[in-house]
Amino acid sequence: MGDVVDLEPQMPTRVIDVVSFEGNEAPRLLETGGLRGRYIAVSHSWGTVVQPYTTMKILESLKQSIDFESLPKTFRDSIFIARKLGVRYVWIDSICIIQDNYEDWKREAKTMGLVYEKAYLTISASESPGDDAGFLTPNPQVKMDVMLPFELGCPASGHIYLRSQYTGVINPQSTALSRRGWVLQERTLSRRILHFDGMQVHWECSQYRVSESGAKEDITGNVNTSYFLGQNIRPLAGRRSGDDLTDPTEHRKALQTLYHFYACKIHEFSACKLTRASDKLLAILGLGNEISRGTGIPCLEGHLLFEEPLFVYSLLWHTEIFGIQGSAIPAQVRAPSWSWAAMEGPRVFHLLGQDIEFERRFFLTIKRVLELDQLTLKPHNALLCLGRVTAGMKGDPFKYPGGSLAWNSRQFHEDPDEFQPPTFAYRLLDPAGDNKPRFPWGSSGKGWVCFDSMEARPEDFFFIPVCAPPAGEERSHPTTTRGCLGLVVVKASVEEQHAVSGFTNIYKRVGFGGLNGTSWFDQRDEVDLLLL
Repeated sequence: MGDVVDLEPQMPTRVIDVVSFEGNEAPRLLETGGLRGRYIAVSHSWGTVVQPYTTMKILESLKQSIDFESLPKTFRDSIFIARKLGVRYVWIDSICIIQDNYEDWKREAKTMGLVYEKAYLTISASESPGDDAGFLTPNPQVKMDVMLPFELGCPASGHIYLRSQYTGVINPQSTALSRRGWVLQERTLSRRILHFDGMQVHWECSQYRVSESGAKEDITGNVNTSYFLGQNIRPLAGRRSGDDLTDPTEHRKALQTLYHFYACKIHEFSACKLTRASDKLLAILGLGNEISRGTGIPCLEGHLLFEEPLFVYSLLWHTEIFGIQGSAIPAQVRAPSWSWAAMEGPRVFHLLGQDIEFERRFFLTIKRVLELDQLTLKPHNALLCLGRVTAGMKGDPFKYPGGSLAWNSRQFHEDPDEFQPPTFAYRLLDPAGDNKPRFPWGSSGKGWVCFDSMEARPEDFFFIPVCAPPAGEERSHPTTTRGCLGLVVVKASVEEQHAVSGFTNIYKRVGFGGLNGTSWFDQRDEVDLLLL
């Protein structure tokens, strides 16, 4: 992502050595031992039947030679292209990572982003349904409309075929391959990509997409490219190295752009599919690590630990739980409750654009990340915060000031000039008021709540206010953020509370919400909170 491209980078732990560019020798698996050189990385879909290739049993034999004809067609096609381009080394995950050695897989998965960023070229089997299908296949949809004789007055002669022109260039986000979770970071970090979509070949680099048909698109301003990421990391990288060459305004703008970029990536990633749900964080870790390497901003539990208030904003995520099939709660805990990765969901939303540019009052401060070492708590990273907590209870009346809330109903819409919740929110009612439905959609009462899952709609809950517009300036803010935004939490279980000594206010997130006002909790004292 920097200015200088290393044409001879240190290669991954293992690569496929194609040995001969003529294709008359068998390829082999090479342990690089820090060897430097050009290599091609392959982005592909394994298909519905996953057949691990490299295992501990055959590892040593693969170092001697790989039976080319026994390889899935996508792998053979990739090696064929590497030989034609004169690139000796190829990296394919299922061959270069030992599939039945968890420690090897986990170690290599953490560096996956770097593998694609340093690759000389990435081959993308964009529309191939699986490895057995390959991508270098005749396209029956391509019809040669006209055949003309071709002669140069020498032994070279033959025919030229003319066909109808295809228009437009590939949209990598709409291909079959893009629905695979691991592919997002592969595509985002790659410097050069050859897309094979079954109809034609497309070239993509940091500045252009060009199709075989001649169509060309300038993508230098596209948020989905490594060029965009690198350009906006540069002002932050200078500060990391100690060269404070950027003014505060440029620095703040670069941080906001990077926040926006990463939030968009999480939104896109959350809609992708993973074979193993437990890979949720690993499949995006490479992108986070590369951003950290360029900026010094740590990546933890799927979040970039930005300077405040951006890190606080990143906690105000919500999911579209009504679009999920099955449970939103994964079978195995993989992230703390405050992380977007804790839940399943078809889409994760963050505050974006103008939502983070307006001035706000903040009621929550992140004091530090606390790494817990108790084996009974998984995962171990908790947030130690300073803030206020207000009580809520299903069916109980709201009592002024700072009493309890009641939640009821869902899917409502207010006056377009009022504080707007997401379309899948529940109302927070104030039984002290009339709460009568107003045409056409109904009243929002005191506010709204978006629960993280349909299963996690608690009888008792608490609201932790996070931020709100300055008093009297609510109308100048977007309608989606003109109220007080905060986290909906429950108390940690007795077991979890016993496992954490020295803390009394221990909570777990169950949702995200908004309130129409702040006066009812302004009198509350700030206390230390631990978010698990």
